[in-house]
Amino acid sequence: MKNLIYSLFLIVTAFGFMLSCDTTNPANNNNTSQLNKFVAKINGKDTIMGIFQAKIKNFAKSSYKPAYQQLTIITNVSNPGVQIDFYVNDTTIKVNKSYPIDNPFTNLNLGLAYGYYRMYSPGSGIPSFSSYATTTGADYKAIITELSTTKVKGNIKYLTNGLTIEGVFYSDKLVIE
Repeated sequence: MKNLIYSLFLIVTAFGFMLSCDTTNPANNNNTSQLNKFVAKINGKDTIMGIFQAKIKNFAKSSYKPAYQQLTIITNVSNPGVQIDFYVNDTTIKVNKSYPIDNPFTNLNLGLAYGYYRMYSPGSGIPSFSSYATTTGADYKAIITELSTTKVKGNIKYLTNGLTIEGVFYSDKLVIE
């Protein structure tokens, strides 16, 4: 009788354990593991950073520029104090359009992208080092592959201060202003 009760207990426990286990692997589930992430290689080193801000801001027409939109992607500051941010400017942000990387201080035209790399000292809210993409060329660009009122996905590659930054970003917390 004890063996029967013990066997039933083991069977019920094992069955309950199997039902309670999540069979999906979050690393392969794009709906959970890649949300609000910038998955990149910085000088060949794999890096995953959370996205702090994903925003499209609408700018009104001015005397020197037509009305335009700016897509902003800013990562969280990671250990050891690195932050990546990049911007795409166009009259309307378009899916599958190639936005060439350019120097933000020489050419702020529409249809271009701009990339930055910032380093922070521990406990500081101000970058101790900041650089921006200055190298242009066919390899250095941003492409938005998915865009809706709440989601943005794409890839970017740029060179700043000798660092090659290349990665895929995805956020389901896009804000449109």
